[in-house]
Amino acid sequence: MTKLVVVIVFCVISLGNISAQRIPSTTEVVESELKGALGDVFSALGKHKRVMIDVGAHPDARWIEALAINVANEKNIEVVERGNVAPTLSVVAGNVSTMYEALLAADSVNRVITVQLEAMLTDAEGRHVIELRKRIDSVRCRRDVALATQSFQHNSTHAEFPPAPTSFWDDAVQPLIFVAAAVTTVVLLFTVRSK
Repeated sequence: MTKLVVVIVFCVISLGNISAQRIPSTTEVVESELKGALGDVFSALGKHKRVMIDVGAHPDARWIEALAINVANEKNIEVVERGNVAPTLSVVAGNVSTMYEALLAADSVNRVITVQLEAMLTDAEGRHVIELRKRIDSVRCRRDVALATQSFQHNSTHAEFPPAPTSFWDDAVQPLIFVAAAVTTVVLLFTVRSK
């Protein structure tokens, strides 16, 4: 009997571990996608091994600039300060955002993280637009997991949740029961008081 209980407990624990899904935080995903996009930018520079980086206006511009400097260092590209003579790499965050989409299952949402950068290199030969693909990471997860994995550290790593879908029970029956209970309570109170 005890062997059977041990086997059942072991099976339940194993199934629980298999179904547990590790969802990376929004910061991890956005940072990974930004590094990938910036890696594509620096790979497209060709002969240029020294650049000045200019990140366009964005709430997370400082973070994007820091990531760009790190990726440039990894690619052995020297980043120079403003005012030095070097080609200028302009990076604009077209869309760096987190969004949640409602699903039919009331306890789940679809987390969509989008990273779309635009880049242009200005050197002695002119301006060169660097074509980049839009990066989208989409994952379905429970609302509580999505809430736990979003970060308020950066503007692009959090978003509002869509309202949970409601049912006929939530919209009509439940309020009707509450109103009927309140009316019954009031009627009973006045009936008891009048006797």
